[in-house]
Amino acid sequence: MSGALFPPGTARRTKRAVLLTVAVLLLATVICGGGAVLAANLLGLTGCEPRPPYVSAVQEDVRRVGSLIPALGNGNPSGAASGSASASASGSPSASGAPGDGSASPSAGPSGVVAVHYHFRDSVPHTCPQIATLGTVYEGFAQLTPERAEALRGLRWTPADAPDVPDDLQQFAPANAAWQRSADLDTATGAKVWYDQASRTAFFSYYATD
Repeated sequence: MSGALFPPGTARRTKRAVLLTVAVLLLATVICGGGAVLAANLLGLTGCEPRPPYVSAVQEDVRRVGSLIPALGNGNPSGAASGSASASASGSPSASGAPGDGSASPSAGPSGVVAVHYHFRDSVPHTCPQIATLGTVYEGFAQLTPERAEALRGLRWTPADAPDVPDDLQQFAPANAAWQRSADLDTATGAKVWYDQASRTAFFSYYATD
C-alpha cells in the first residue's frame, strides 16, 4: 500500500530537494553578508563616512550677507531704485567701497544693513554615496537701518507665523516680534524673509548651491 502511494526513490528525491534549498539559502546569506562587509570596507578605504549636516558657529559678517542677498539692504523689490541705491549711483560709498566704522560688525556691508547674526549649514546630511544634492543654507537675523526700513514700508506685507529659529540664534531674536512676509521681497532676495517692523529686524533663510 505504501509503495503505491510513494514510488521508490521519492523520499530520497524529496530529501535532496530540501538539502538543496537549505544550501541555496545558506549561500545567499553568506553572499549578502560578505557584500555588506565588502561595501563597508570599501567605504572606509575611500574615506566616505555618513555624518549629520555641518553647522557653523554664529557669524557677524555683514559684507557676506550683502553679497549673498544684496536686495535685503539695497534696491527696491518693486523695481524702482531705493534711496540707498540712488546714493550709491550718485557716487556715495557702496557695499564694495570703503568700509564704515565697523562698530556694528567686524566687516562693513551694504548701507541698508546695520548688523547680522547668522550661521551656515549643510542642507542635507552626508550619505554614502551622496544621493541628495548638497547645498548650503544661510539663516539668521539682519537689523536694517531706519532708511532701509522706510524704503521697505511700502511693500505689501501679510502677517506670518514666527520663523523656525535654530537654537544657537534664538538669543538674537527680537522680543515680542510681529512677523510679516512679503512675496515681492522674497522674489527680489531669492530667500525666505520674515520681517518685524518695530525692531527693523529681518530673519532670512537663503539656500545656495556650491
